[in-house]
Amino acid sequence: MPTTTTTYPHVLKGPLPAAFWGFAWRTTLQYLVTSIQLLVDHIMVGKYVPPVDGVNVANAAMGISASIFTTAIIFVNSIFLGMGLLVGHFTGAGKPACVSRAVQQAFFALFIVAAVLAPAGYALAPTLIDLTNAEPAVRAEAVPYLRVMFMFCIGMLISIVTSTALQSAGDARTPVRLVLVMTIANILLNLLLIPKLGTVGAAIGTTMAGVLTAAYALERLLSRRLCVALAYPASFTPHWLTIRDILRLGIPTGLQDVLRNIAGLVLLRFIGSLKCSAVAHTVYGVGYNVLFRLLIILPALALRDTTKTFIVQNLAASDSERSARALGLGRRAAVAVAFLVGLVFLIAPHNLYAIFSINEPMGRQLLAHLAVAGGGVTIALVYTGAFWGVRDSRSPLYVAVASDLFMIGSCYCFEIADSLTASNIWRAIVIGHAAQAILSVILFPHRWREAAT
Repeated sequence: MPTTTTTYPHVLKGPLPAAFWGFAWRTTLQYLVTSIQLLVDHIMVGKYVPPVDGVNVANAAMGISASIFTTAIIFVNSIFLGMGLLVGHFTGAGKPACVSRAVQQAFFALFIVAAVLAPAGYALAPTLIDLTNAEPAVRAEAVPYLRVMFMFCIGMLISIVTSTALQSAGDARTPVRLVLVMTIANILLNLLLIPKLGTVGAAIGTTMAGVLTAAYALERLLSRRLCVALAYPASFTPHWLTIRDILRLGIPTGLQDVLRNIAGLVLLRFIGSLKCSAVAHTVYGVGYNVLFRLLIILPALALRDTTKTFIVQNLAASDSERSARALGLGRRAAVAVAFLVGLVFLIAPHNLYAIFSINEPMGRQLLAHLAVAGGGVTIALVYTGAFWGVRDSRSPLYVAVASDLFMIGSCYCFEIADSLTASNIWRAIVIGHAAQAILSVILFPHRWREAAT
C-alpha cells in the first residue's frame, strides 16, 4: 500500500488565519480558473454563433445544457465527497495508508459509474432538453452539446476526484496546477474548434482538455510524487468496507445536489413558460450560471471546502477549538464576498452583460435580485462545509430540500395567482437562498455540540 509522501501541518498547527486564508485563496483560484472555461465558451460562442431572431441561442443552449449536465453528473460527485471526508479524517488522525486506500476505492467506483453514465446521457439528452421547454432553435444547439459532454466526461471526473483528494489531505497548490493545465488546453482547443463547429466545438474542447488533464493527474498519482498515491494494480481492486464508508458519507450529498439541480431544472421550466422565454433563458444562463456562479458561488464553494478541511482534520486531531475558529473565519469571509460582489451587480449590470454581447433590461433586474441572494448562498455554503467537517452529510440534504421547496413553492404560488413573471421568479431564487442560510445557522449548533464532545 502506498503512503503519502508530503504532509501539510499548517492545517493542524501554526497561526490559523494565515493557514486558513492561504488555503482558501488557492482553492478560490482553482474554482475561478475552472469557471474561466465556461466563461470563455460563452464569450466565444456568443461571438462566432450567429443570433436567431436577435436572441443568442448558443448562450441559452449552453446555459440549459450546463444545468442538465451538472444535475446528471452531480451524483457521481458524491463519491468525491465521501472520499474527501475519509481522506481528511485519516490525514488528521495520522493514517497515510488509509488515505491512499480511500482514494483508490473512489477511483474504482468512479470508473464503473462513468461506464454507465456516458451512454445513458447520450441517449437521454434530447428528452432532458425537452424538459426545459427550450425553443426549437435553442434545442438544436443544446442536444449535440450535451451529448458530447456526457460521452467524454471521464477526463473531467478524474481531474475532479484527484483535486478533491489533494485538497482534503491539505494540498491546495497542486489542484491549482491541474486546473491551469485544463483551462489553457481548453482555451487553445476552443480557439480552433468553436469558429468551425460552433456550440459543439465548445463541448469538444472542454472534454478533450479534461482527458489531457486526467492523463497528467494519473501519472502524478501513480508516480507517488503527491501527498496521496495510487499503486497499480492495487488501485483498481475493490475494498468493499471502504467503498461502503465512501457511499455512506457521500450519497446524502449526491442526493442533495441532484435534488438541488432538479429544482434548477424546474426553475428553467418556469422560465420556459414565460412569453419572453428565449430572452429569459439567455439572461438567466449568463446571469446565474456564469456571473453569479463565477463571482459568488465559486468563492463560497472554496470557503466551504476550506472550512470542511480544517474542521475535519482538526477534530480528528482532537482540536475542537481550532475547528471552531476556522468556522468563524469562514463566516466572516462569506459576508465580505457577498457584500463586495453584490455592489458590483448593482452598480455595473450592463457592463457585465455587455461582455457576452447581451443588452437586455431583464439582465439588470436579475442581477439586482442576485445581489441580495448572494448573502444567503455564501453563508449556507460555509455552514455546509462545517456540517461536512463534523462528518454529517445528511443535515445539508435536509436544509437543501427545504430551501428548494421554498423556491419552487414560491414559483407555483405565483403561477396559481397568474403572476408568474421574470421578476417574481428572481424573487423566488432570493427566497430559496435565504431559507438555506437561516436553516443552516439554526441546525448546526446541535451537530457541533455532538461532534466536539
